[in-house]
Amino acid sequence: MQATEQGIRISADTMIDLVYTSDDPGSRTLPGKFELGYIPEGFVLSENSVEFPNYIARYYEKGGDYLGVEIQIMDGKAQIVMDNEYTTYYSIQFDSHDALWGSREGGTNLLSWSDDGLVYLISGSLPLNELIRIAENITLSPAPAP
Repeated sequence: MQATEQGIRISADTMIDLVYTSDDPGSRTLPGKFELGYIPEGFVLSENSVEFPNYIARYYEKGGDYLGVEIQIMDGKAQIVMDNEYTTYYSIQFDSHDALWGSREGGTNLLSWSDDGLVYLISGSLPLNELIRIAENITLSPAPAP
């Protein structure tokens, strides 16, 4: 099941709402295990939280670079609000996913896409090719049976 981008709404010229919808409104749970198979050298995990309906991981590097990974359960609809004031957005494809790439002034980037009832957002002070490499190396494992 592939979700579709429902629409983009811009408010006050400074924020953008990216809305994903799914034809499956059923309840979905976060995967039991979430692994990033690739993290650029020098980045250290500073936050790792799993709270329904989100998984969040944040990494920092000594030089001040950062990396954030978020996974959100769609459950019929998911919305991501992003800065629009200094960001240019492009539709791209990677690894058979339709994605939205945001390139911000100052060199930061974000990458958002949906797959199998989940919405992904990777952002950081890294080039797009690094964000895609991180995305291609995300592994999700099902939660153990009760």
